[in-house]
Amino acid sequence: MNSENTGDKLPPNVIRVARLPERKKSGGSSTMRLLATFCYYFPAYTLKEARKVPYKHIVLMLNQAKRLQSANYYELLQISVAPHTQKGEGVKTLNERFSNEMNS
Repeated sequence: MNSENTGDKLPPNVIRVARLPERKKSGGSSTMRLLATFCYYFPAYTLKEARKVPYKHIVLMLNQAKRLQSANYYELLQISVAPHTQKGEGVKTLNERFSNEMNS
């Protein structure tokens, strides 16, 4: 593309670059993303049913799901680190804790 075709008065050694097309927002609205996340964590709800659930209940349930998931990740982290503690104390501690949870 040179300056003769575009009608611009650019020097002959300047190259005109085409503009990138504007990106469309993906993922929909924040409400739809919230409902989709809710349906992911609670598969008993369809999107249609989830729309009928009050907003504050959805937020409360999602926060609880995140807490439980964080607790699971924390336990997995402790399990993976336990063998590397001094004299395997971490393994013994986890073993006692899980034994107590099973027996209660």
